[in-house]
Amino acid sequence: MTDNKITPDAPVLVAIDISKHSHEILIEVPGRKRRRRLTIQNAPQLSASQRASPFF
Repeated sequence: MTDNKITPDAPVLVAIDISKHSHEILIEVPGRKRRRRLTIQNAPQLSASQRASPFF
């Protein structure tokens, strides 16, 4: 049988900075040295990405 592991060994860290003109999202995946940084300019784009993403 295969060993199904549902929970990861280390968590994925996500930080969201919301401001009036732009929003920044910083994603840190365990085991990788680089972080992913996303900048979104206005609120309608943020809500659209939240609906499309399985993490929100």
